[in-house]
Amino acid sequence: MCVTGPGKRLFVAAGTYSAETTGEVFPLIVRGHAVEGRPDGGAVTVIGLGPSADGDVTFLVEPAGSLNQLKDLEIVSPSSGAGTGILVRDGATSSDTLVQGVGVSDFGTGLVATGGAKLVSVSSGDFVGNGTGIRTEGNVLAQLTANRIENGGSGLRILGSSVVQVRSNTIRDNSAQNVEVESSGADLGAVGAPGNNTIQGAGGVNIWNRSGGTVPAVGNTLDAGRLTDQANEDETDPAHNIANEPGGCIELSGSDCP
Repeated sequence: MCVTGPGKRLFVAAGTYSAETTGEVFPLIVRGHAVEGRPDGGAVTVIGLGPSADGDVTFLVEPAGSLNQLKDLEIVSPSSGAGTGILVRDGATSSDTLVQGVGVSDFGTGLVATGGAKLVSVSSGDFVGNGTGIRTEGNVLAQLTANRIENGGSGLRILGSSVVQVRSNTIRDNSAQNVEVESSGADLGAVGAPGNNTIQGAGGVNIWNRSGGTVPAVGNTLDAGRLTDQANEDETDPAHNIANEPGGCIELSGSDCP
C-alpha cells in the first residue's frame, strides 16, 4: 500500500494488508493523501502496528495540503488491546482531516486526535472492542457524527482543551464510562441543536463530567431505568446515568444547570 505524493488518492483493492501478507511497513503514513477502500468492492482489512513518537500505530495521519482522508477501511490490531488504530497528529499549520466509514477494532485506543486547531471529522465509523474508542486532546477541533463506539473499556474521552461536537452517535455498552468529558469545549447537544446520540449501558455512568463546568448534552437517549442526579459524584455507579465532579453540571434538557 503506497501513496506516491501529496494530493494523491489511493483506491485500495479488496484484501488483507499486513507485514506478513503484503509486506506493509507500519505505521502507514498519510500526509496530504487519501486512502480509500471501495464499499461495493469487498472489504479492505489492514492489520499491523509500527512505532511512532506516540507509541505503536497503524495509520499515522500528519495532515498537509488539502487532502487528508481515510475512508471505507477495516483496521484491526494484530495484538488484542495493543496500540492505536488511527493517530491524527495535527499541527497549527496543518489542514483538515476526514475519517469516514472506517471500522477500528481491538486496539488500546481506536482513534486519537491531538495537537493543533484544525478540524478532524469522524463519521459513520465503527469503533468496537477497543480499550478507548475515540480520544481527543490538545486543542484539536473535532466533529463526531453517526459513529458506533461500543463494547470497549471507555467509549469517548474528550480531554485537554479539545473542542468536540458529538451528533447522532451510538455510544453504548462500554465497561467503564461511555463518555468522559474533561474539556470545557465538549458539545453533546444544545437547545436548538440536539445531540441525537444514544448513550446507554455503560459499566459505570453513561456521561462523566470532569470539567468542573457545564457540559451541554441536550436531546440524547440515556438509560430510562437509571437515576439522573446532578449531585452524583461516583462515575463508577451503574445506577446513575451521569456523574459530575464538584462544580460540574450536565445540561440534559436546557434547564438543568444554573
